[in-house]
This record gives sequence, structure tokens and C-alpha cells, in this order.
Amino acid sequence: MLIVASAIEAWIALGVGIFSSWTAKRALALAREQDSRRRPKLAPYLANAYFVRTDNSRIFTYSISVTNPSDIDNSLARIELEVSYETNDGLRATIRLPQQPELVSHLRGHRGRVLAAPEGVNAHQAIAGWLLFELRDDLLGGAKIDGYAIILEDSHQITTRLEPGISRELRHEEKVGKDSSI
Repeated sequence: MLIVASAIEAWIALGVGIFSSWTAKRALALAREQDSRRRPKLAPYLANAYFVRTDNSRIFTYSISVTNPSDIDNSLARIELEVSYETNDGLRATIRLPQQPELVSHLRGHRGRVLAAPEGVNAHQAIAGWLLFELRDDLLGGAKIDGYAIILEDSHQITTRLEPGISRELRHEEKVGKDSSI
């Protein structure tokens, strides 16, 4: 009888041990999930890309939205346009242009918010607006442009790249106002 009672106790202890192990694994998974939500993360989305020619430059305009899926507030601390190009001598180089919100005056009929760093993005929220950059013609000296990338750095020094591809030229003759968010 004592052997049977010991065997039953052993089976009960095994069941409790398995249940405890399962509960601990679920608690660990939950803690890891909560920890991942506390890590800073911004998720940008590019909606539109245009450029406007002036007498001596091109003004690039990008409509973006940035969401913050994490449980902590964050902000855009630095916004730049990276331009990769190749010189006439075959040298490949990259320059970064700062975001210039004051360029909005070059866009006739502009409507919409222009983003400027620093720009706060609260937890589980999103912001949207336009980014403006000026690429002066004399800066590249006739070099061939290979590509563009929007560089967004948050307040935790985490950098995100958006590659907009080809931007459409917006001519001053085009109507920009009533039916456009630019």
C-alpha cells in the first residue's frame, strides 16, 4: 500500500512539475513580448515623392507617415536626404542634405503639414507630413545621381532608411492646391 501511495505522489509531483514548467514558459513569453513593446521603433511609410525645379536647384518633397507601435514615446531627431552620385571621373560619393521646412514657400498652393525635427511621435500614435530638401545644381557639378534615401533618426539614435526611387517632377503649371495634399 505504501508503494502505491508513493507512486501516486510521484505522478502528482510529475504533473505539478509539468504544469509549473508550462506556466513558467508562458510567463517568459509574455515578459519577452512586453519587453519588445518597450523597445523604441518607428515605422515610416512613403506616400508620395515629387520634385520642383527652381533656377539653380531641385526641391524634393516627400509625403510620409511615421507610426510608433511601441509602448514608449519617441521622436524624429534628425531628418536627411542622402544623395548617391558618380562624378565625371568615375568616383562614387554620397552627400546628406538637411531637411528644410522653410522651402515650403517654393511650392505654390501647398496644403498640409510640414514635418521638422525634432518631431514627437507618442506611443501607439502616428504623424504625417511633408519633408522638404534642396539639392543645389552647383553641389554635384554635373555628376550623375545614382539614388536617393531618406534618413530618419529617432531620439534613441536608431536610424531608418526609406528609398523613394524616382520622384515625379511637379511643374509650376500644374494645379497644386484644391485636389492635392502637397
